[in-house]
Amino acid sequence: MAGFPKRVCIGKNNFKSGKGWEAQIRPCRRMAGRERRDGMFAKGDWIVYGNSGVCEVKDIMTLNMKGVAQDRLYYLLSPCHRKDSKIFTPVESDKTVMRAVLTREEADTLIDSIPEIDELRIGNDKFREEKYKETVRSCDWRDWVSIIKRLFIRKVALMALW
Repeated sequence: MAGFPKRVCIGKNNFKSGKGWEAQIRPCRRMAGRERRDGMFAKGDWIVYGNSGVCEVKDIMTLNMKGVAQDRLYYLLSPCHRKDSKIFTPVESDKTVMRAVLTREEADTLIDSIPEIDELRIGNDKFREEKYKETVRSCDWRDWVSIIKRLFIRKVALMALW
């Protein structure tokens, strides 16, 4: 895993290549060393926007609306599963997680590293639920894999009881 970033974000995207959905891995927007110098996405970037899913950054602009600061930049996002929809969101916003999707090479590296990732083990239900919520909001794919492994092991154990 030499040279691989410690944190990446996972998403999927249809690049209209005619080959259908392709897994993509790109760095989380807040990742040091691999993010853009200004921390912004660019026009044409594909990102995962909160619970809205994969979106294309169509434009970076100011909004000419009453009550909106004229010097604040906004992304104009187009969800890939609803092309007729538009999302306007501030560039500098921590309310909704925005992360770039994964490249194929990074996805392959992620898949290869799954055996080395330990499952999440938290005995207290309340702490486990909070950790799950925190992980879903994060860009740490290793934590995501640890939760998926834990859920799979739990499911197998429950199925064995039937």
